[in-house]
Amino acid sequence: MLCSDCNRYLACFKLHLANASSFLNLKQAKAMNLSIVSEEFQKFFRLSRRNKSLFENPITKTIMRIGIVTITILITTSVQLLFAVPVKSQSIDEVKVKVGLNNETLIQAFQKIEAQSSFHFMYRNAEVKNIRNLNFPVKTESVEGLLKIILAGSSLTYKQVNDQILIIPDKNLIPESTLKIDDLSYIPDANIVKGKISDSKGNPVRGVSVAVKGTNTGTSSSESGNYSINVPDNAVLVFSYVGFITQEVSVNNQSTINIVLQEGTTALSEVVVTALGIKREARSLGYATGTVNTDQIATDRTTNIGNSLQGKVAGLNVSAPTTGPGGSSKIRIRGQSSFGPYNSPLIIVDGVPMDNSGLGATSVNGANPTRFSSDGGDGLQSISPDDIGSMTVLKGAAAAALYGFRAKDGAIIITTKTGSTKGIGVELNSNTQVARALDYTDYQYEYGQGENGLRPTTVGEAQSSGVWSFGEKFDGALTPQFDGTMKPYLPHDNRIRDFYRSALTSTNSIALSGGNEKGNFRLSFANTDAENIVPNSDYHKKILNIGINYKLSPKLSLFLNANYSNEYNKNP
Repeated sequence: MLCSDCNRYLACFKLHLANASSFLNLKQAKAMNLSIVSEEFQKFFRLSRRNKSLFENPITKTIMRIGIVTITILITTSVQLLFAVPVKSQSIDEVKVKVGLNNETLIQAFQKIEAQSSFHFMYRNAEVKNIRNLNFPVKTESVEGLLKIILAGSSLTYKQVNDQILIIPDKNLIPESTLKIDDLSYIPDANIVKGKISDSKGNPVRGVSVAVKGTNTGTSSSESGNYSINVPDNAVLVFSYVGFITQEVSVNNQSTINIVLQEGTTALSEVVVTALGIKREARSLGYATGTVNTDQIATDRTTNIGNSLQGKVAGLNVSAPTTGPGGSSKIRIRGQSSFGPYNSPLIIVDGVPMDNSGLGATSVNGANPTRFSSDGGDGLQSISPDDIGSMTVLKGAAAAALYGFRAKDGAIIITTKTGSTKGIGVELNSNTQVARALDYTDYQYEYGQGENGLRPTTVGEAQSSGVWSFGEKFDGALTPQFDGTMKPYLPHDNRIRDFYRSALTSTNSIALSGGNEKGNFRLSFANTDAENIVPNSDYHKKILNIGINYKLSPKLSLFLNANYSNEYNKNP
C-alpha cells in the first residue's frame, strides 16, 4: 500500500487517516478469523477425545479393514480390465466334435455340439422347432462341417460371433452338391401335415397315435385333438387308438388331414355265451369267465380237443395220460374241489350236457382211465376242432349254477358253427403232424440181465430177473431167455430207439354252408388218422356234423344240430 502524500509503502509514517483506519480494520479481521479457526480446532479435538472409545471398538476396526480390502480389489481389477488384451475365440472350422443323430431335432443337435465345445447357439425357436428327424452317423466332424450338413435344405444359415453361433435365415441356401447329403436323412419343413382328430360325436380325441407307415416317425394328438407331423413324399399316415378302428390315409400332397375315428365295437364289448346259451357282455357278468380262441385250437390241434385247452384260459389245467392219440383228457378248473373222483367240469355242447366220462374206466370224467387194460378216450374225442364256433369256460359253481350239482366244478360251453347268410360257402382244412419219442435214455451196456452178479441159468430165473441188469459182464455165451429160447448174452444198444417209431397224424375236413335272411345250414365231415409212437397202436375217427337254423316267425326260431362220430381205437 502506498502513501497518498509521499507515494511510499507502509514504511512511511505519514499515512492518511483513512488508509490507517482501513489497515487497522484488515488486521482486526485477520485476528478474528484466526480466533474462529482456533475455536473449530478445539471443537474437533474435543470431539475426537469424546469418540475415541468408538474407534477403538473391535467391530468398528474389522469393518474398516474389510472396506479397505474391498476398495483395493476394485481398484486392482479395474486397472487389469483397462489394460487387458482381448482373447481371440477359436474358429468353428477348427473345433471338432464327435456327434451322432438318430431321428432327433435340430435343437437336440445344437445341445450335443454345446456339450462338446465352448460354443453357444442363439436362434429363434419358431425358426428351428419344426426341423426334426435328423439322422447322422457317429463320427468326428468340425462344427462348421456339421452345421452345413444339418442345415442343408433348410432356410437357415449360421454366423460365428466369438463364442456365439447365430442361426439366422438366409435367402441364399447352401448348395447341396458340396455337402455329404448321403450321411443325412432329413424331412424338409414343407412336408408338414396338420389336422384334428375327433370321434363320431365330434369330440376331440387326445393321445391318438399318428405314425408314418413303414418308418419310426410318429407323434400323438394333443388335448384338443390337434396333431402335426413331418412326412416324406407319398407317405401314408396310420391313426390308431385303443377302442377305435385303425385308419390309414394317404397324404397325396395334402397339408391338412382331419380324421373321424370309428369305434371298434368288437373290441369294446366282448360277448360270451353263458348258461343255457344266453349271450352276455363279459363286463356285465358278476362271475369269472374265460373265452378260448378257437382259431388256436384249429391250428395247434390235437386228436382230443381237451388237450388243446392247456394254457388257453387262466385257472384251467389239462393233463393227458400217456395212452396214445386216442386217450382221454383230465381237465380241472381251479384245482381239485373234493377228494372224490368227480372234479371235472361239465361239458355243454349247443346247450345240451355231454357225458365226458372216460371209456373203459370205472368212474366218470376220466378219473381213473388206467384201471383196466386200456384208455378208450372220452366224449371230447367226438368233436372236431373245425366245427367249434365259440368256447367259453365258466369258472366255479356261481358261474354254472343253472346246471346244478354236475357243474359244481365249472362248465365248458361249446357252440358249433352255423351257416352263412350270404350264398353258398365251402371250407376245406388239412393238417398233418409228426410225433417222435422225446428221450432215448442212454443205459449201461457192460453188464447183462441177472442178479447178484450171476446171469440166468434157467427159464424161471430169466423170467424173474427180466428187469434187472446186475448179472455178469457180456461175453456172447448162449443164455436162457424168458420164452425158453437160447440167445447170445450180448447188449442191444439201440433197442429203445428201434422200438419206437415216428407217428404220423393227418386230419382233413370239408364243410358246406349257406343260407339267407330267414335261415342257414352247415354240413361238415372230418376224418382223422393218428398213429401212436408205439407200434401196432392206431386211432381213427370220422365225424359228421349238421346244423340248421331257421326263423319261423319274428318270435319263433328252429335250431337243429346233430353230431355223429365213428371211432376206432386199435390197441390203445
